[in-house]
Amino acid sequence: MAINAWVRMDMLGAVMCIWIGVFVLSARPVCRKLWYIFVIYMAVLFPLQYVTYVGLPEDTCFAYPWDHLFGWPSTLTKNVNFDIWFGLSNYAVNWPAENLIADFILLLVASCQLTVFRREGTDNDSIFVNDDYDLKPNNPRYDFIANQRSFVDFIKIAIFHYGHWITLIMVLIAGIGGTSLFALGYIMITFWILWQGNNLYVMNPLTNSFKSTLAKWKTLISYTVFTMFCKVALQLVGCVFLEWFYDSSGIQESMRCTVRQLFSIVCVNSIVQARKVVGADPLFPNETDLDRMCTVVPQEAQIGFDAIALGFLVFQLRIFHSWYFQHCMVEYRSEILLANRWVIVLSSLC
Repeated sequence: MAINAWVRMDMLGAVMCIWIGVFVLSARPVCRKLWYIFVIYMAVLFPLQYVTYVGLPEDTCFAYPWDHLFGWPSTLTKNVNFDIWFGLSNYAVNWPAENLIADFILLLVASCQLTVFRREGTDNDSIFVNDDYDLKPNNPRYDFIANQRSFVDFIKIAIFHYGHWITLIMVLIAGIGGTSLFALGYIMITFWILWQGNNLYVMNPLTNSFKSTLAKWKTLISYTVFTMFCKVALQLVGCVFLEWFYDSSGIQESMRCTVRQLFSIVCVNSIVQARKVVGADPLFPNETDLDRMCTVVPQEAQIGFDAIALGFLVFQLRIFHSWYFQHCMVEYRSEILLANRWVIVLSSLC
């Protein structure tokens, strides 16, 4: 879904980000029920989108109701960009097949996932039920940390024991890769979690209960989804209403540029960019001057790094709810106990 939103960068991409937020913040039993609705949504959307892209024959000379929202003619760049972002039919747009291909692949994968939900039962549900966030006795998975039976156990150690560090590094990369306000949020939340280290996973009710640990990680996931949604939604401003940052009465020019750069507002929609390549008119007469005086790196408006970070975060959250991570938490607790005892012994010797 995140890749689909990355490819689209339009209104349906923003809706897809909302779907992502619903699924990543819901328990698996809830996702299992909502997935039927999502598959129906995609199944209905796909043919409707195809009909919208094909549109009516130009020979009919039928004017769409939204053709002249921002003035005449209908081929005005602002009108066309507005239709592109909302996915509305427009005679001036040569719709590419990439969006339909991405939707078809997503519908195919979603249908396969629906089959998985039907057959898995409750085997893949979280091991924590009724808000009981404690170490579970009688772990059905053998201790792969203390006893490595094969080379696969070393891979398990890398994934389950050190995976949260790798995930935080990927999120940090998503933040370091930009200079916008969204990137700053990544850095702040990531260092907030890094600062507490493995103490987050020892299940000490006096310092950090595991419920609060999961809440911290869900905060990071929520921020990632929120950032993706904002970047996609701000494409409406960057592709249609960009002149606000050039001619906005009552706001100083430097302030307008600061706001634009803080939120990395620039049009990166692939269809709009393709029209620019073939010689489409600028969005407004002074668009080139605005881009020269107030530079924004287009890559910062993309959600590629955000989508990759989200993938790592969802996978890591899944690890936290597994039996395998219980062995890791025992190991973290043992390390802290041994370190404390060493300090006691050292202080007694001194």
